[in-house]
Amino acid sequence: QSTLDRLTPEGFSVVVYEESGEEQGKNKLKKRFLSDVVSPAMPTYMFNLVLSEDSQHDQHHYCRPYVGILSLAKGYTVVEVFVDDLAVRVHQRLTIQAIACHLLANPPADPIWYLQNQQEYNKGTVPGGIPFVSRDNKEGREVKRLSPSDLPPVSQDETEWAMSFVLRHVLKVLNHNEESNPLIEKDFRLTQRQPEGVGLMTRPLHSETAKQVGLLSDKAIPSLVASVLSPTAPAASKRLAHKWLLSPPPSHIASSISYIVQHVQEETNALPSTKARPSGVLLQLLRKSQASATVFGDIRASLRTTTDLVSALGEEAASHLLQIVAFETGLPLRNTESLLI
Repeated sequence: QSTLDRLTPEGFSVVVYEESGEEQGKNKLKKRFLSDVVSPAMPTYMFNLVLSEDSQHDQHHYCRPYVGILSLAKGYTVVEVFVDDLAVRVHQRLTIQAIACHLLANPPADPIWYLQNQQEYNKGTVPGGIPFVSRDNKEGREVKRLSPSDLPPVSQDETEWAMSFVLRHVLKVLNHNEESNPLIEKDFRLTQRQPEGVGLMTRPLHSETAKQVGLLSDKAIPSLVASVLSPTAPAASKRLAHKWLLSPPPSHIASSISYIVQHVQEETNALPSTKARPSGVLLQLLRKSQASATVFGDIRASLRTTTDLVSALGEEAASHLLQIVAFETGLPLRNTESLLI
């Protein structure tokens, strides 16, 4: 896994073969078989993982999303598909500058799908300024251009329509080598969308602004997240803070975050701690029938910590936490009981 962790962040996909222990032929050659394909979108090697007690498998390996960019009449729509969590995020009505900032901070996996509008398709061009997609970028990324004729009519909610369109293309790539238990569109859930009736979805920062405040990689400017959070803060906490600073949540979610932070600062008693496995790893283990008693023990321990945390926060703070969890997961949570379920 340590070798893979050096390759996948650089954008490489790795085909892994294992020896079966059986011998074949007169020369008694070891028999080998394709055990897994590890990629930036699925960076954790899962084969026979349940038999390994190596602590490195408890680490969180960042999974790059598959990304589809749609050039529509109302602006650009970006659809991110996170295969590890079986989750989809949809960002609508973005400018080129906002897309540039988002993609530079969250590099996608290959391939990237770009739906041209009719004018771009007729001219055979792509607008400049979009990282990994425009011709003025030389990252060597695989880009699949889609024509307007590939776009089905909008027969449902626009967000779900964009999610369904991109998912169909992503699933063709994911299920290419999947002989059993292939993923289907219903396996994925929408975790972020344009809020309805409660405030307005804020826009991501422009890339130049993000660079100047230390949210994009620049050796001359200190990292904002590293300056705000403790060096010992979990990697997941740093990623969440980085995401919220780059793309601020709606006002009602921001208010809930502010309330939780203030409540924790004023709390005299220590909150329960946990070392939960990443949900993406758990989902992969369950799908590949690799989950052992240890895995289910980890799930049980996480649930216990969740109940203890909700009890420690109190009813009002727990309700604010509920809003944040509902926004991040896309689950229809309405009360603290549903959070525990």
